[in-house]
Formats: sequence, structure tokens, C-alpha cells
Amino acid sequence: MKVNPFIFGVIVLVVFLGVIYGFQQAGVWSTSGKVTGSGERIEPSSADVSTIKGWMTLEQVSTTFGVPVSEILTNLICLLKLRPPQL
Repeated sequence: MKVNPFIFGVIVLVVFLGVIYGFQQAGVWSTSGKVTGSGERIEPSSADVSTIKGWMTLEQVSTTFGVPVSEILTNLICLLKLRPPQL
């Protein structure tokens, strides 16, 4: 039995995206990083800098750790001058 390559591609795509969508709707799959695997919200703690996440804004980091945004930006700029990004 031959299957049209276009139809096969569509079926594979629908199954792939359907699995992801199904798990997201069931609450099993989260890509935001704002909740743990068990569904609990991640709350940044000022006692632990490892709670800084990539989705956080500089204002959120500033509020949580009590550091002015200008100081955060100054330190980030200094780091970039020391180690320019490698492409």
C-alpha cells in the first residue's frame, strides 16, 4: 500500500502537534517555566539567586532582590564588555 507523501507529512504533523497540544491542555506540559512539574507556581526568593528565570523582566528581578534596574544594567554591560558574545 502506497501512501501519498503529502498526506503522510500532514498526518505526522497533526499527530506531533496534537500530542503537544493534548499534554498542554491536560496540564502536563508547560514550557513557560512559571510552574513546576506538579503545577505549583515558581515564586522568586530573595534568598536564592537561582530563582531568577529567563522569563523574568529586569523590573521583577529588581523588585525581588531590592537592586535598582540601573545597577543591574550597569553590571550586565560590564559583563558584555569583558566577554563579548561569541557567534
